[in-house]
Amino acid sequence: MAELNHIDPIVYKDIVELSPHAIIILNERKEIIFCNAIFRSLFGLSMMPGPLKSVVDVIPDRDFGRLVEEVDADGFNREMEFIHEREGIGKNILKVIVRKIPLTVRGIGNLILVAFEDISEIRRFEVEAIHTEKSEAMVELAQCLAHEIGNLLYSLKTTLQFIKEEKIAKMDGDIAGDVDSLIDNVNQMDDLLVSLHRFNNFERLEIKKEDIRPVIKRTIVLIEKGAEKKQVVIDTDFPEEIPPLRIDRRKLAQCLLNLLKNAIDAISEGGRIWVNTSFSPEISEDKEGSVTIEIGDTGSGISKGDLQHIFNPFFSLKKEGHGLGLYLCRQIVERHSGKLTARSEEGKGSVFTITLPVKENG
Repeated sequence: MAELNHIDPIVYKDIVELSPHAIIILNERKEIIFCNAIFRSLFGLSMMPGPLKSVVDVIPDRDFGRLVEEVDADGFNREMEFIHEREGIGKNILKVIVRKIPLTVRGIGNLILVAFEDISEIRRFEVEAIHTEKSEAMVELAQCLAHEIGNLLYSLKTTLQFIKEEKIAKMDGDIAGDVDSLIDNVNQMDDLLVSLHRFNNFERLEIKKEDIRPVIKRTIVLIEKGAEKKQVVIDTDFPEEIPPLRIDRRKLAQCLLNLLKNAIDAISEGGRIWVNTSFSPEISEDKEGSVTIEIGDTGSGISKGDLQHIFNPFFSLKKEGHGLGLYLCRQIVERHSGKLTARSEEGKGSVFTITLPVKENG
């Protein structure tokens, strides 16, 4: 049987090689008799001549192999999507279209044309659009919750304050304790409303060039008493070579305070918290290095299952938590063009790492 790659190669090369997609042509034995440069690059094939390769050896995906067989059997065009992973390059989402080409000239049997389109960017944009839509819905939910809770909370708080101030002398100890407990609950609801307000209203950053170390030190002072009560030791390491950063000092202090409070909460008693800073001088087009702030603890740690959700809004590991603290922390850091990441091991503790770019301008 004559092979297509021996018949007028310039004709099909002009058609196939100029295609924006990866294309292969298969013979009746499902061997690749021609492929364009895009396909060779995508699947790491050599330009060197050699024996024909079976398509299932090059693309071992079972669903793809089954799709080719079905098209060959009934002649109907089919398409699918699959994830192609190549070592050292990463994953691509490919859309595959398989067509049967009836051909009877010069002893050539039916051929199969397969076209591959890389739709990774399209899918990524779709995911981002879905994420944006969910975020907008979350903001709308936060607005509704804040409004409704605020109305009820005002009435409840004023009533409890009146009872405590005007009627407390006539109450027995148990009732007075119940009132105090209710007031504590109302104060927690107050905190939730404040967090919802921050979630829904990211005011403009007040950026100034600052030395990050005094900001960290002042924040540590705020949690020292709480650490002493649990006999928690706080170790710090602030090297001299840390350059100034363009930051909103108040916002970043809010983030640091939340991370330090979480570290204390994670420790039962007698543990350790460390706060370290370091400078990486790697220069790129948009930055002149980066500063890393690491906040670690020897607390209870976080399970792998929970770790992937801790930055999601309204996800909390605390019984009384509202689940917005870490979400807001990441938002603050990302608005500084930085990154906030976490690693943890149950029973051994957690480490949260803030990475901020060093910028002269912008």
